[in-house]
Amino acid sequence: MTTYTLHEYEKLIVRDDQIAEVAIRQLHEQFGRYVTVSKPPFENNWQLKAHGYIGHIPLRDGTRLVLQPKVPLANLFEMLTRVWHLDPFTADGLTAVSSIPHFYERLAHMLAQRVLDRQRKGLYRAYLPTVAPLPYVRGRIMPNTTTPTALHCEFETFSADLPHNQLLLWTLHQLIRTGISQHETVIRAWRTLRGHLSLVPFTADFDMEYGRINEDYRPMHTLCRFFLAQISPTHHTGSQEMLPILVDMAVLFERFVARWLHDNSPQHTIHIQETVMLAKQVKYEVDVVVRDAHGRAVAILDTKYKRHKRPSNEDFNQVVNYALAHGCQRAFLVYPTAEIAPFSVSNGGVLVQSVPFDLDRPLDQSGRALLDMLTLKNTH
Repeated sequence: MTTYTLHEYEKLIVRDDQIAEVAIRQLHEQFGRYVTVSKPPFENNWQLKAHGYIGHIPLRDGTRLVLQPKVPLANLFEMLTRVWHLDPFTADGLTAVSSIPHFYERLAHMLAQRVLDRQRKGLYRAYLPTVAPLPYVRGRIMPNTTTPTALHCEFETFSADLPHNQLLLWTLHQLIRTGISQHETVIRAWRTLRGHLSLVPFTADFDMEYGRINEDYRPMHTLCRFFLAQISPTHHTGSQEMLPILVDMAVLFERFVARWLHDNSPQHTIHIQETVMLAKQVKYEVDVVVRDAHGRAVAILDTKYKRHKRPSNEDFNQVVNYALAHGCQRAFLVYPTAEIAPFSVSNGGVLVQSVPFDLDRPLDQSGRALLDMLTLKNTH
């Protein structure tokens, strides 16, 4: 397998003879939103440019693209663990890995190890209603269904083939298909489950209930949710084709900023992606709305995962509209770098400022600096 590493928003030059035409076509057709492919006139080179996604993309000719972040890996791991509530797993050496594929494989190994531990103790089971033809009576005989050789009976079986376990099997199945993890522990965990459970598809928005006897499934399901949210839809891929696994850095940045403020400004409530209607026809989703104890909006935050030197006119006008719709006098454009130029302009009674949440520094340090600039600690 040939691997090319692309960094966010940077171009990589690849010669014609180093990548197959089928791979270029697949990048165009399936992954154009993640990687732009272009060829300058009169040149024999392809230019690949990664957008704001990190992860890996396996292509049909065996080529693999690894999309590396500009954010230091230690900070990226902290962002992921906070947003996805993966804190119980941070002691397992996540920050020691050196690349995104290694990070995913380590998380996959953690999930598989916990599945094996639970399997040794016994999988969560419950009684399930079952209807089956039997040579003897069990439970209740279904009327008008008997034959000379079988009785159709309705009864309950004590089974592990439940959504709590099926979710684990599906996630392990997908991890192997992505090619991210071929670790023997992952494969062994998958094999221990597949002979006892149905392979049922799940998405990241599953809903499970937990109690005393299955509470230990919650952290495993958190990892499942993380992986299923990043694995791309499969409508272009066959059952034998490996899947890409990608993280949208703009979404991660937005959720991380909101999560950090939620954890460190308890006197406020933080709302993510709050919907607002303008002129009864135009609907917007505001990244972050900060409200006081009375429910009043005291600040509008629009996160911009860009490394620009100055806010654009479009960004400025957009956040002003958000603030006016909420009756709020303060709005902030939050960037992931300290390189953003200081910006403070009033428009329509709304003060708009640019502020960094610098992802190149220790995150708690950058968060406290952001909180000071927002002056939310003194807001009543």
